[in-house]
Amino acid sequence: FVVSNELNNITIILALLGFISGLAREIIKSVQDVKGDKKARNSKTLPIMIGERSATYLAAVLYITFIPLSFLPFLYGLKQSLLPIFVVSIADVLIIYIIVSVTRSQDAKILKQARNISLLALAIGLVGLVLAAI
Repeated sequence: FVVSNELNNITIILALLGFISGLAREIIKSVQDVKGDKKARNSKTLPIMIGERSATYLAAVLYITFIPLSFLPFLYGLKQSLLPIFVVSIADVLIIYIIVSVTRSQDAKILKQARNISLLALAIGLVGLVLAAI
């Protein structure tokens, strides 16, 4: 509400995309940290409560939800030109790679790589959305 007295659909979608991707990344990080959380703090994190595999599947479901939502800003007013949509599609391909990787293996190296790739994917997707906005 800083600039406007109303929330538009694009703003809500972008906030939802940020929430979903952030939550998925944090779940993956929690799976990475599960051994230390059990030993050092006796924490009750999501992966400890439901299991590492189930937690990574939940992160994958969040990312699966993210993919179609990433195109909604184009339906609600962003310029529907080929370049921005192509750039967002590249980001979504990286997200699909993450989904496949984390559902196949919960190895610490794979999870760390997935988190790093997710940052790259989000940056690429942001570039696509900015291109559509200008």
